[in-house]
Amino acid sequence: MQHQYRLYGLQISHFSGKLRGYLNYKGLDYEEKAPDLFDMVRRFPKKVGAAVVPVIETSSGEWLGDTTDIIEEFERRHPQPSIATTTPKQTIASMLFGAWCDDFWLTVSLHTRWSHPENYPVFRHELGKGLLPYAPNFVRNWLADNMASRSMKRSMFMPMAHLWSWWIRYRPRCLLV
Repeated sequence: MQHQYRLYGLQISHFSGKLRGYLNYKGLDYEEKAPDLFDMVRRFPKKVGAAVVPVIETSSGEWLGDTTDIIEEFERRHPQPSIATTTPKQTIASMLFGAWCDDFWLTVSLHTRWSHPENYPVFRHELGKGLLPYAPNFVRNWLADNMASRSMKRSMFMPMAHLWSWWIRYRPRCLLV
């Protein structure tokens, strides 16, 4: 690997965009690669426990998944310039704002971005091209259509699940402040 980090992400992924912006702000040495079907089906579940993007591979062979966890780890490894808050009130406000943006607005964001017929060809093209770069278009389109229908069914229940996971994850820190 020529760079310190490899970001596996999609141009159409909100969380890949969030992590890309963070890496650029920090000035970290990374290259970006769109994951293919092998990455999503085999590599990522084995390395980070789920078929998700973004995923980071380090030059030492370490794998990191989940945008928030990646950013927290990079804040430890590369403390300057910091995005950390300095007071307990700022920390709570930052965590609430992050949960609101990342979790509660995700369904709305996905809907406003992908529910309009004129936007779907972009989604279909980017996802199909990324996962199956050498496959014919009809196979790419079939895969993107199936992934989209499964994702939309799951997203109806995401906000409540994210609220619960956020509470479990951050409750100790919030109560200690």
